[in-house]
Amino acid sequence: MKARPILAVLFFLASACRSSSADPVSPSLFDGSDLQEVVLDHLPLLSLGGSNPEEAAAFLEIQGARLLPIGELVVADGSTEQLRFFDLRGTHKRTIGGRGHGPGEFQALNWIGLVGSSLFAWDIQVLRLTEFDLDGRVLRTVPFDLGDSRSVRPSIVGAFSDGSLLFRDFGGGPAAGTHPRSEGRDSVSYLLIDPEGTHSRVLLQGPGTEKFYRSQDRTTQRLDLLFGRDMKEAVAGEFLFFGLTDSLVLNRLLPMDQEWLSRSFQWVPRDVREEDIEGERNARAQEAHSQLARTFQRIWVPEEDHRRFVRSVEEGVAEIPARETFPAFGDIIADGQGNLWVSEAGSLLAEHRRWVILNPDLKPIARALLPNDWLIQDIVPPHILSLQRDSLGVELVMLYRLDGYPGLLNTREHKEEAN
Repeated sequence: MKARPILAVLFFLASACRSSSADPVSPSLFDGSDLQEVVLDHLPLLSLGGSNPEEAAAFLEIQGARLLPIGELVVADGSTEQLRFFDLRGTHKRTIGGRGHGPGEFQALNWIGLVGSSLFAWDIQVLRLTEFDLDGRVLRTVPFDLGDSRSVRPSIVGAFSDGSLLFRDFGGGPAAGTHPRSEGRDSVSYLLIDPEGTHSRVLLQGPGTEKFYRSQDRTTQRLDLLFGRDMKEAVAGEFLFFGLTDSLVLNRLLPMDQEWLSRSFQWVPRDVREEDIEGERNARAQEAHSQLARTFQRIWVPEEDHRRFVRSVEEGVAEIPARETFPAFGDIIADGQGNLWVSEAGSLLAEHRRWVILNPDLKPIARALLPNDWLIQDIVPPHILSLQRDSLGVELVMLYRLDGYPGLLNTREHKEEAN
């Protein structure tokens, strides 16, 4: 695999965006019935949160959850700006952080990540990274200078094994009030910033999220197109995995050496049905109402403005156009073994979603069928950590065991043999 300049990667992204099909020689990714199957244990190992939790597990606005190598997990709670630690039986061990400006405190806790034996937490309000040891002691606090970044608050993608951070920065779209209704696509830049937060460079640039722009009263709503195309990315160790959902082409980039690997798979577009669109609109409306409710809990607004905000959200969601076909794939997630999980794009009405697991060379090695309503937070085989909601819509942190993961003992078969 030869080193290629970043410019070649930019050209590849533009070419992939124009392509509507993958290499016909490559096999189809989601029809791998011959792949080893990874399955969930029937019951969760742990459930935290929900409608009637213990005080330490009362979560609101969870900003992330991670499994730790000391047999614990940590949950970032955005309502209190706290990091709460639990063992894998659900026992609360400690709480750190809180709202403030001092060391170990946050104004807007937005992301947590793990590099070696250090836990990192990102404050998106003050652009500050805090490093903790796994017992919760503050090791250092690093303010970040994002230079001439085009958006006010870029989102963090992940941390590489050397502590460098990758940010996703958005741009594009019409100015407020210039077009009452229009469609377009954001551009996206990926910024690589060293562990000290002082030096940055643009690692990648390319097409971002397909948008619907709705201008009214001198403001513009920027809403994701229903079943629109996007760029997906995941960081694992020293690698960046990425791909445009316009086609089933997945890529692996080694930023330090500018080496990259690309692999394409067959993709037959599937039509979006009217019931799929209705389900997506309902889900978008519900999430928008939840976000407004959380905002109004923090910020008082007059009742008239409250009604205007709600009406604007409902009208905007009702007007979002939909693509005629599903994207080539849904999400990508890197697990603790350095493998890449790729989900099939599908309807929110489906009970489950198909996933394929690729090794670091982007070759399929296993498959899995997971609940469609999961928001996966971390996969460290044999465990998978996800966010779900109970019947009242309250957030839950759920921990399950995976059986059949390549290279690990299949505990279910082992138990059956023992019996």
